[in-house]
Amino acid sequence: QYEPVQVRVVRQFQRLGVVQANPQAYLQQYGVQLLDASTLAQQARSAGVVEDI
Repeated sequence: QYEPVQVRVVRQFQRLGVVQANPQAYLQQYGVQLLDASTLAQQARSAGVVEDI
């Protein structure tokens, strides 16, 4: 019989490549790929994100 292991998970988030952008130009460039807030949160949860997003 094995003893349970002690686990410590450390999550670190970094904002990489964040730049200011014109919202209209951004929408024009990425519009078809953008997700609404609900869908984005659902996909994040499916990927294992448990933090308050």
